[in-house]
Amino acid sequence: MFARSMEELEVVFPTREEAALATARAIAREVVGGIETPYDGANRIWLRVSLEFEDLKQLLIFGGLVSTIDDDPDHRADYEQRIVAECKKLLEE
Repeated sequence: MFARSMEELEVVFPTREEAALATARAIAREVVGGIETPYDGANRIWLRVSLEFEDLKQLLIFGGLVSTIDDDPDHRADYEQRIVAECKKLLEE
């Protein structure tokens, strides 16, 4: 009944990949807006989205940057600036 009602209303549901990208973009907006730290935002994108949707290659950078910060905490500020830049790039797609 619900599905039929949605069809009648011409409601279009996103694919799983589209929903995953929407989730990643929502997190990216929080990072760019200063609500979420760059490290925590990148970690959320990596763990919640990128690992499950490996075909979304544009999200792989976030896992790489998180790992780099973990390996090289002395340059965290530089890597966090890169995370913010990658979030802005994701929002422009």
